[in-house]
Amino acid sequence: MRKFLISIFQYILLWLYKPLLSNRAKKLAELFDELQVSGEYKRHQVYAQLIKEFPFINRRDISKYLESAVRTLSINNKPREIIYKREYRVEN
Repeated sequence: MRKFLISIFQYILLWLYKPLLSNRAKKLAELFDELQVSGEYKRHQVYAQLIKEFPFINRRDISKYLESAVRTLSINNKPREIIYKREYRVEN
């Protein structure tokens, strides 16, 4: 019963903190993107900061929002490549 109540409490916390966590992950990802170090180091720094700021949120949920922030940041920074559609011909 106790584990069930804790899981409900964590779900409610995630629902309340979802917009705040998402925005904070995006801001931290933009902040650490300026560093001239490896991507793994940047990701770890943002993840550690989010764990400190949101200790009651599941780490799995924190990493999910971190990955979405990194993905949107990488999409916005890189020019999109044109993907050409391949045409397949069936010969008789």
